[in-house]
Amino acid sequence: MKIAIVSHSYPLPGSNNAAEFVHGFAKGLQKIGHDIFVVAPLCRNHEIIEEFEGIRIYPYRSYDSVSFGRADNDYISKPRLSVLRSLLNGYKVLSRLVTSNKIEIVHAHWTIPMGYIAGWIKQLKNIPLVITMHGRDVYYNPASGFIVPGLWYIRPFLRSAFNRADYLIAISNDCKQHAVNSGAPEHKIKIIYNGTDTDRFFPDKLRGNAIKKKHDIGKKAKLLLTVRSLNYRKGIDILIKAMPDILKAVPDSFLIVGGDGPEKANLKTLVSELGIDKRIIFTGHIPNKVLVDYYNACDIFIIPSREEGFGIAAAEAMACGVPVIGTKAGGLVETIQDGITGLLVESEDVNNLSKAVIKLLSKKAEAERMGRNGLSRIRKEFNWCNVAKQTELLYIKALSGK
Repeated sequence: MKIAIVSHSYPLPGSNNAAEFVHGFAKGLQKIGHDIFVVAPLCRNHEIIEEFEGIRIYPYRSYDSVSFGRADNDYISKPRLSVLRSLLNGYKVLSRLVTSNKIEIVHAHWTIPMGYIAGWIKQLKNIPLVITMHGRDVYYNPASGFIVPGLWYIRPFLRSAFNRADYLIAISNDCKQHAVNSGAPEHKIKIIYNGTDTDRFFPDKLRGNAIKKKHDIGKKAKLLLTVRSLNYRKGIDILIKAMPDILKAVPDSFLIVGGDGPEKANLKTLVSELGIDKRIIFTGHIPNKVLVDYYNACDIFIIPSREEGFGIAAAEAMACGVPVIGTKAGGLVETIQDGITGLLVESEDVNNLSKAVIKLLSKKAEAERMGRNGLSRIRKEFNWCNVAKQTELLYIKALSGK
């Protein structure tokens, strides 16, 4: 099939790791034999690109924070003319592509904004539309920073995208429930979990040793890792609060915090207040090409979220054979199998989070068993070719009008 994938966020060269999973999905579809065309944003100063890792790119100019995954509550809660210009550019490029290349299916990622834009293409050109909902577009939880479905001026656009789509994909059961609560027709929703690029993420302890050396961490020291956008809902403060107890039980431990975000300054202040500056390393943004090295360096990957759609970082760590500790937040209960591939604790439970970390650091055989189980699960279930094959069935149904 000729499939057009459209997103407001895509990990092009020179950008960050934004929406790496959309690129992984595109490559999965290509691997099973489909003809893939990606409509993705370019910021004002980015060079024109027509291909990325074998995927054809049809760029549209983006003049505001819609580009490169910087789309956040800010661009929706404070609408700007520049955002409208960006979305109209995306519409024009997608419209031309559908006509000139005889596209058979349009697949939009996120209901808002490009799912809505793709809905117009479906309406005007009578072409099947599938939308994958990733979380922010359908989650409503102001305490965790999710506000989109609750904005009165967004709801009509969200409803339009829901109604025009032939199928809606939810990346977890939790995501599905939020989507239904936000007005999505339940009969249109199919659950297809995200995947992981096992060609990019794999076990390799030698790469991990290089990371320990880079950060002056001894080979025998215990290394904890979290790689997150540093905002409130990701719960990094909870992990930092757990570190004093972890360090008491396992003194030769370090925590690497990878990523950037609005909470970074507050998190550094918290670290200083707790007096654990020498054991917490803030790396800033970690480029995707070296992310596999960091996963391989750590003994445990921790994802302490207050809210999470799926937990792609947890799946990536599992693909490297690393046990994962997460919270019972959103889709993480479906990504991490408690006691099998890792451990789950209640969200915001500092005490039990520290106990879970101490348990796996002190029981090497159990941690290694969980790491092996996680690796096996990723290779069997959460790989992009498997995701692509499941999605292909929806495309066939949409084309047949079922």
